[in-house]
Amino acid sequence: MDIFPVSDINLILQEQTEEAAPSVGKVYKFDFENGRYLLQDGKLIKTTKIEAIQQFVKWTLKTLIRKYKIYDEDYGMDYSFIGYKNIPIGFVNSELKRQIEEQLEAYPLINKVINYSGIREGSKLIISFTLITTENESIVFNESVVIAA
Repeated sequence: MDIFPVSDINLILQEQTEEAAPSVGKVYKFDFENGRYLLQDGKLIKTTKIEAIQQFVKWTLKTLIRKYKIYDEDYGMDYSFIGYKNIPIGFVNSELKRQIEEQLEAYPLINKVINYSGIREGSKLIISFTLITTENESIVFNESVVIAA
């Protein structure tokens, strides 16, 4: 009989090196059309993990960078260049793609942004992209951005 406890060092090391699944805490459903959180029986409704990611994307695309002091100064999108005339659509697409990748890949549940495309329709740019989550799920987004007055 040993005086010291016997343990499997490989099992201990494996447990120590395994990362905990990324979490964003509690996220509640938001109705973007009416600008309010959703209630059921007087209580806020929690989102699923996919819904939390979708809401994060919408908030990010709608938030202008450095406009609201509540957010980190690097959070949000800079659409200021879009209002200028004679900016090539290729530049607009390239800059939006860069910003979207930068902003969204910083979220703990998003692994990668792929398949970005932007198509001009009159005064709007219809952007679409696919997110790959940390659990290898794919989420497709289609949003429109006003690019000319």
